[in-house]
Amino acid sequence: MSIRWTYAFLDRPTASFDRAHAFWTAVTDTRLSEFRGERREFVTLLPGGGADACVKAQGVDSGAGGAHLDFAVDDVPEFVKAALRLGADMAAEHEG
Repeated sequence: MSIRWTYAFLDRPTASFDRAHAFWTAVTDTRLSEFRGERREFVTLLPGGGADACVKAQGVDSGAGGAHLDFAVDDVPEFVKAALRLGADMAAEHEG
């Protein structure tokens, strides 16, 4: 199964989202994209110098946050089946 691209997401509580992305842009020497989503809960950290943007931040309504990876693959159901066969656990099922 071929992965075309991987995105890293920094999941942070919405109450501290401003502070979190201020920290991560300083640490990574990036700037923020426009905010996206119904609640403006998504933003991308944009690097300078033509580097690929692969780190995003997401405001979450519950929990302490964390991090997760999104994989761009041609066949999502087949990718999930392969990961499960290799020992992954299903945390949540999402359409698409």
